[in-house]
Parts: sequence; structure tokens; C-alpha cells
Amino acid sequence: MKESVVVEPALSEAQAPEQCWSIGRDVLLDGLKTVAGVVESSQVLQILSHVQLTATQQELRLVASDSEVELLTTVQLSAPVTEACSVSVSCRKLIDVCRTLPQDALLVFYFVEGWLTVKSGKTQFKLATLPADRFPLLHIGDTQASVMLPEKLLRQAIQKTHFSMAHQDVRFFLNGLYIQIRPGQIMTTATDGHRLARFVMTAVETDSASVDLIMPRKAVLELLRLLMDIETDVRVSISKQHVKISAEQFTLTTNLLEGQYPACDRLLAMPDTYYIASVHCHDFKQVLSRAAILSHEKFKGARLVFQPQLLEVSANNADQECSEDGFPVEYDGPNLKLAFNVNYLLDVLSVVESETLNMHLTGSQSSVLITEPTDTDQCCRYLIMPLTL
Repeated sequence: MKESVVVEPALSEAQAPEQCWSIGRDVLLDGLKTVAGVVESSQVLQILSHVQLTATQQELRLVASDSEVELLTTVQLSAPVTEACSVSVSCRKLIDVCRTLPQDALLVFYFVEGWLTVKSGKTQFKLATLPADRFPLLHIGDTQASVMLPEKLLRQAIQKTHFSMAHQDVRFFLNGLYIQIRPGQIMTTATDGHRLARFVMTAVETDSASVDLIMPRKAVLELLRLLMDIETDVRVSISKQHVKISAEQFTLTTNLLEGQYPACDRLLAMPDTYYIASVHCHDFKQVLSRAAILSHEKFKGARLVFQPQLLEVSANNADQECSEDGFPVEYDGPNLKLAFNVNYLLDVLSVVESETLNMHLTGSQSSVLITEPTDTDQCCRYLIMPLTL
């Protein structure tokens, strides 16, 4: 019995594809995942739910934007293209197409008359597109300042402060990360009015004088997701209204927030008179995690009682349930009773790298300043306002 051969009909001249390129399924999916975080799900402007694809020579450039944050990455094509092509297509649908195909699949793209056809073996998808020239690209303009620093260090600066940013605060300038660039120094600061975090990097090479900027929350969280713990340098280019972060695997451009960020230097300065409690981070985290179980669902408050060589932690909720716990600490001051949001303390403990931390106490109604005992080029300080329970 002869083996049957299936012959696909040749495309007519009118149906001949205008552009064609091929790429591995895993390569394309990794690129789509890189930029998908900024894709706007709102249907107010349809093209914001799309990703712009541009095939040139041996590369495919992917760009996603929500008109305020733009993310770009480049992946390798399986074969060079003979003619450059640019098109915008639904990012979500293209990701779904890739996920349903085998991992080692080869995808062939045909673009003709406003339609993008994706073929892989006998599987074929026909996707609607929008004109690529309508895609909203950000233009950074003239660069006022530029900084080169290790990707690892930039990630650390964001990781140690981002959790203190406000979320949808009417004081819009708090919904972002405040970055101060000084000769040989970069500071990142975040606050939501209830807590404050600052990370200071010294011995950093900058090619500019003093520059201040506020990076919006969404861009900060995207950077935290994308930056890796490697020594490769990234370039931070700053203009009047934009900042661009160029790394090896991506380029992120974002609008800057306008406004006067609060002056925080005085709040983070060491008080004239204070007591220091040296707390073991692992023990403190375990005790706070247990206290959070029965803390108030809304306020998440816990009472901390500092006594010589002892810290007691208690919590209760609206159902009159309660918990009590404690562990030894290095503290020789007077008895002090304070209440804090458990999650605020746990956020600090999640980024502290040393085995212990120092809590600088001035009174039962005063904020607590938290520092790490290590003395390095990176300085972290955290300020947490007390609760009234």
C-alpha cells in the first residue's frame, strides 16, 4: 500500500505573503513574557493590549506599552529575513498560541493584508492586527543625566525600598520611588505616610551633578521582576520627563511623576536620646508570623513590650481571640510598650540580609528606626509609625 502524500495548495499571487519570518516557540514565549507585564488590559485604547513585533535581519523586536511605561526586548529569529516587517498583534492571544504548542515547535509567521498567520506543522492561527505605526512609543528626548551601575546593585536598591511605596494615594508623588543621584552616590526612598524606607549606594560612578526623579510604581515593580542578580552593568538615562533603563535583556522607558517629594532626611537621622534593641531576625520573623494569625484583619496590629533582655509580642482581633509570645533580645533600656502593623515589620525583615537588626527606640508613642548593624557602602534605614491599639 503506497504512503499517501498531502500536498498543500500553493498560494495564489494575490494571496502571497508580504512578509515571512520563523522563530522557535520557546524563544518567542520568553520574549512575550518579558514585555507582557506592561500590557494594558483596558479596552479604552485597543492597541495598548497589543505587542509591536518588528522583524529585521536576524532579530525580532518586541515592544509593549501602556502609554506611560514602555518595555522592549529582542529575541533571535530562526533564520534571517529578506524584508523588514512591523506589525502589532494581541499580546494575550499570541501568548496563548505559544503556550498551546509543543515546546520545541517552530513557528512561521506570514503577514498579508492586515492579517498575521501563525503556522506550526498542521496547526494554523489567523490573528487580526493593527497598523504598527499607530503604536504609542515613548520618546525620551535630550538626556540630562546618565548613570552606569551593576544590575545586581540596582535590583538591590529597589528590592530594599519598593514595599514602602504608596498605592493609589491621592498624593500621587508617593505612588513611586524617589531616586536622588549625587556625585558618587545614589539614594532610593519610598514612603506611604506610615512607613519609610531608604537605601544609599556610595562609590557609584555618575557623570552628572545632582538629579532627583520619581519613578512610578508600575515601572518600579516591572524593574524588580526583570532585573537579575548579576554584575552586568545597566545604563540609566534621565531626561526632563522620562527615564530609560537599558539592560542586556530589556530596555524600559517610563514617564516620571511630577511633584515635591517629602523631605525625609530629618526623620531618618539618629535621635539624640534613644535606646537600642538588638533583635535576631529569624526569631523576630517567626514570632511576628505567629502573631499575624490572630491580629485584626484590617489593622494587623501587634503589641511589642520591650523589657531588659526580653521582647514580648501579643495580638488580638475583633473576635476576642489573642496570642502571646516572646523571645530574648539584647536590650537594657526601660520598659517600653509599642504597637505596629505586623506586615510592615515583616516587610523589613524580608529584605534584611544580616542576622540581627537594631531597633532605635525613643518612647512608647514615637516611631521606631530600624537599621542593620553592618557597616558597608550600602546603608539601609527603615522608619515605622506606631499604631494606637
